[in-house]
Amino acid sequence: GDRRDATSPMRTAGSRRSVVAEEPPKETIMTGDGELKQLVLTPLQQECMALLKARQYRSCELVALFELSRQESSSKSDHNNNDGQALSTTLELLGDCCYHTEQHRRAVSFYRRAASLQRSLSMFSQQQQQHGIWVVRTASEAHLRYKESKSLAALGNVMEASSVLETIVSPRLQTLAMRMELGHLYLASGRHSDAIRCFLAALERNPHALEAIELLVVLGADRNEVARSVQTGLAVTSKNKQTTTEDNN
Repeated sequence: GDRRDATSPMRTAGSRRSVVAEEPPKETIMTGDGELKQLVLTPLQQECMALLKARQYRSCELVALFELSRQESSSKSDHNNNDGQALSTTLELLGDCCYHTEQHRRAVSFYRRAASLQRSLSMFSQQQQQHGIWVVRTASEAHLRYKESKSLAALGNVMEASSVLETIVSPRLQTLAMRMELGHLYLASGRHSDAIRCFLAALERNPHALEAIELLVVLGADRNEVARSVQTGLAVTSKNKQTTTEDNN
């Protein structure tokens, strides 16, 4: 990547010119509740993002492993919330590299470590049990649990993959992709009524998810229920567009 002046090692110590520090690079992601969140990236994480987008997975993995080693060494002496967020991002990058190179067991390990870090950083870390079941409370952790589930499914661990997604109980945190993935997992394990429930929920998130309608027809879902889910989805979509327009104005 291009080197910015503010981080260039070529600056001389004797220079008296005032330098305006540039903001650290940021990556914008979509969280589970549909909100945009900016992550502050380290220079090496920025390079990893570029390599990942270029599908240079092995190079990305090597750079991320170097960054992980650096972060783990520094966190031993000075651990804070920002360190935890940065470490979680690096672990997620490593998980992504492993997923794309079909190293799914390693991907699961990295995603789990990242999700555990997000949980420990959350204000809900002491309140994450609901009826004796551990549940996901934040969009950041939900995003990582979804990736963990995808890797487990790639390993053929359908039951475990579905149980991971089942910890995301809040509709606010469930993206369309999560609802569709859980529906497919239920379908693969013969839980057809649960699959129908997930595909109906997917339509409530996005009425244009035509694959969900196709699968609901195959599963023999009630047409009235499908129509109601589509109508709910249309209302939600219309409301979101109206909110976006008002925010832009």
